[in-house]
Amino acid sequence: MDNVFDFLTKERAFQVKETVGTPVYVYDETGLRRAAEEVLHFPHAFGFRARYAMKANSNAYILRLFNDLGIHFDASSGYEAERALLAGIDGKKIQITAQEYPANLKDLIQQGVLFNASSCRQLERYGRDFPGSAVSIRINPGIGSGHNNRTNVGGLSSSFGIWHEWIPNVRVIAEKYGLKITKLHTHIGSGSDPETW
Repeated sequence: MDNVFDFLTKERAFQVKETVGTPVYVYDETGLRRAAEEVLHFPHAFGFRARYAMKANSNAYILRLFNDLGIHFDASSGYEAERALLAGIDGKKIQITAQEYPANLKDLIQQGVLFNASSCRQLERYGRDFPGSAVSIRINPGIGSGHNNRTNVGGLSSSFGIWHEWIPNVRVIAEKYGLKITKLHTHIGSGSDPETW
């Protein structure tokens, strides 16, 4: 076998090993660019913003590469959002959707990071901290789809998102703090059945 991967010959792998040592990660920039361009050209009748889930790989070079191509970012913690900012990503291109309310959220918001509330409790706290501001909310639509419970992130078995029947509570909280809900976010799973969508 001459190639370890399609993009990395056996000889080049040994050169990398001799140059930087092991363990080492080697990424296919051409493949990453190709995948990003494919996503950026998805058909979209009502507008579309591609976001890269940093939990997949938060390598600063990859973040900068995707940023240069026009992709925005989804951080799943305050730490991930900080990492993106340290990589030079504009805060306005980062949206944080976290299960726990980030301790550093005030600093992140000041740098332009967008917040996506995934529970009524988070929305309430966000309202107290940032009255009169814009916010996004993550809704659990009551259905999910995935190969197993780890990839099924919607429906009764999922703790992600504000349960769809609680939307009236969301309205009450938004009115109480003068919040403007500018985005709705939902995710039902990975490896999903297209019929569920």
